[in-house]
Amino acid sequence: MDYDRLSGAHLILSAFGYHTGIPSFIEERHQVLQPTIRAAWNLSERGGRTLCEIADQVRQVALIVESDPNMQRISLRGMPTAENHEATIAALGEISDYLESWEIGYASKLRNAVPTSQELNLRFPQLNHLLHAYFGQDGIATEDDITEVEGLGMYIDDFHPTCPWRLPGLVGECHEALALFHDETSLRWFFEEEQGMGSGTLSWSEWIPLIADTVSGHMREHHGYRWQTGQES
Repeated sequence: MDYDRLSGAHLILSAFGYHTGIPSFIEERHQVLQPTIRAAWNLSERGGRTLCEIADQVRQVALIVESDPNMQRISLRGMPTAENHEATIAALGEISDYLESWEIGYASKLRNAVPTSQELNLRFPQLNHLLHAYFGQDGIATEDDITEVEGLGMYIDDFHPTCPWRLPGLVGECHEALALFHDETSLRWFFEEEQGMGSGTLSWSEWIPLIADTVSGHMREHHGYRWQTGQES
């Protein structure tokens, strides 16, 4: 549970890697952090944790490290460190301050940035889940004599009847992928070459739209739109 409460800090600090550690020089540290900070900022724009909230989590990590020099707490599992205990605490404090100030002038930072495949991949959590469930070990694709639509139906069945809470976001991620990667070459490069995913017998430019269309069709057929008005809630 403690680990989950600090998941934002773990996301940011994962930029350094457990074995390479936190760089001593601040400029190098900031450079390494840029892709992960951009990804976290993008998630915050979609309703996720803000950078200030993540900064608070990093400060919590610093307090835990200060009280646990050997870093035995579960919440510190996999956490990178600097060259020594004191340097780790100082680096975490500096990173917290940097996170809080990063959005100052963020437009120019984004305008001049070339995103990494790893930071882009954080935009597709539900699509990644589907692709792993479909093509992973013992996945849906191992079933004999089923079509892609039937396989997607099996995936959807795992969520039914809570589909309205889970699946619309998957459709959105499919359309975001098509907006970012404009042709078969770029789709295949990102999902297959960079992320190691599969599209089965279909091309990526066929597979991604099929996912969106199949899920949307299920929603139209089984989950009519409904909501409470302001007066009813």
